[in-house]
Amino acid sequence: MSEGFYPIPPSFGALMKQQGSERNFVEEVRSLHSYDEITKRFGGEKNLEAISLIAKLLASLKLASFQELRQRLTFRELVEYLVEGTIIQKISLEESITQNITLYLSSKPKEFYFDRAYGCIVHNYDFRQLNDTPSKDQLKRTISEYLQKFENRITVNTVSIDINDVQESVEGSNPRICRYIIITIASTLVQTQERLKEMKFRLVRYS
Repeated sequence: MSEGFYPIPPSFGALMKQQGSERNFVEEVRSLHSYDEITKRFGGEKNLEAISLIAKLLASLKLASFQELRQRLTFRELVEYLVEGTIIQKISLEESITQNITLYLSSKPKEFYFDRAYGCIVHNYDFRQLNDTPSKDQLKRTISEYLQKFENRITVNTVSIDINDVQESVEGSNPRICRYIIITIASTLVQTQERLKEMKFRLVRYS
């Protein structure tokens, strides 16, 4: 990670290709705490049954529905099955939180199949709007609201947005402006009340 930033892919699709859809699904499930949360998060039991990992688990346990799975396994057992099934490398709690936030920031609204409301509004702004104070204030509010709702392992202290413009020269073309959107999140771990190191995420847009 250069310069202390977590680079944000240009879209949810790019992130899925980079990390693998199964790993992202399991990491998302690991951030939740109950069957009710996972059902709400992915838009219902039918949507969950259509996910390959869940379908494989239902088949291996000879179950006909996600409802039967709820009756067979505790939520913690479900998570353990999914982690073992995808052979996910253990990562630190801080890295898991960072991955969850990266997934959100890289997702465009209505892009995530299982939850059309999921995604960061930064992708809705054009190049000019990104530097407007009202847009930055709205972006800070929506990120804070997302973290309070879906990342309950941390308490958010502050969310800040900084915009940096750099002119780039491209051979054979007119110079263009490279706009860096820096999103900095200061937070505290709920479980231990430990203050985490600031997480800085960087998204790039061009004029």
